[in-house]
Amino acid sequence: MLNQIIHADCFDVLKNIPDGSIDAVVTDPPYKYLNHRLETDWDEQLFFNHVLRVLKKDGMLCFFGAKESYFRWNVIAM
Repeated sequence: MLNQIIHADCFDVLKNIPDGSIDAVVTDPPYKYLNHRLETDWDEQLFFNHVLRVLKKDGMLCFFGAKESYFRWNVIAM
């Protein structure tokens, strides 16, 4: 699967991807705390655990976030 863009629910796809096999992950997760209210409930820790597992050691993670979510995701992804 070279140079493939996968458009699907990440939790359905990530569990089937081998460790260290992805060059880059670009994602726009739900802004869990948009305007200080819960927009979409999702397991942030599980998501980043999967992403960090599938990324190659020199891989790139790019995500879009805002306010509290953005700062929290930076800490979780470290």
